[in-house]
Amino acid sequence: MSRTTYPLALERWRASQPIFVTDEASQRLCAVPVDFLLRSSAPPCEFLSRIVEMCVAEEGSLFDRHGNSLLQSSQLSEGPLLWKRQDGSNQACTFKRGPRFKYARRAPVEGEDSSTMSNSKRSSQNQNAFRESLLVRDGSCLLTDRRYTTCTAAHILPQSRPEYYEEVMGYDPGYLFLPQYGFLVSDELHHAFDRGEWAFWPEGENLVVHFLYPQNESLRPLHGKVIPPERFRGEAAEHPRRDLLLFHYQQCVHKYFRGFSADLSGD
Repeated sequence: MSRTTYPLALERWRASQPIFVTDEASQRLCAVPVDFLLRSSAPPCEFLSRIVEMCVAEEGSLFDRHGNSLLQSSQLSEGPLLWKRQDGSNQACTFKRGPRFKYARRAPVEGEDSSTMSNSKRSSQNQNAFRESLLVRDGSCLLTDRRYTTCTAAHILPQSRPEYYEEVMGYDPGYLFLPQYGFLVSDELHHAFDRGEWAFWPEGENLVVHFLYPQNESLRPLHGKVIPPERFRGEAAEHPRRDLLLFHYQQCVHKYFRGFSADLSGD
């Protein structure tokens, strides 16, 4: 099956040392800039392991080129890292399905303006109620605090793909216009989110902004910004759902850290 390829995050983090992770079959699993990891408000070795887990189906652990485990390490090793499968096999790992944005079984096209097709600007009774609920909860752009009049009420996952919500949540939620399914963000950042260029990483009680592929250099300083739960008004149950945010994050990882699609066919 043919793969759709994407520019790696390394292209936008050129001044950073890259870390390449391979399996024991010499298959590259991901490529991650060191600066991205160090500025992500998460333990770098543990976080890198999470990234690999998003890319492949087989559980495992990271080792450096000298055969030392990075499990308990707080510092990243120089040179390529090895992902050893927990099952002891040295066979090639299986890549997880993705990235999935606008289409469930079609890889997104690089350069699309809004690959998730969230239709968040469309006027409807449901969308208007969705926007009002996010205005009350968020007040302004979560990342820049820009005035709400320049913001979009964005869905975390495409409103056009309710099956994603069912896959993540374990049931069909039906109504997708509750505040926990979205967030308020400036129009520019909304399109970048839809393209998978940035995402929210749940870290403890906080959400951390991660720019995997910052096309606009002026947005790079937002990488690592911490959004505490106090930033949101209202009940915790109405805050952005972390399971949905993690699904979106995984698709971003597939696109810009793995760099290609897997297990997708046209629909």
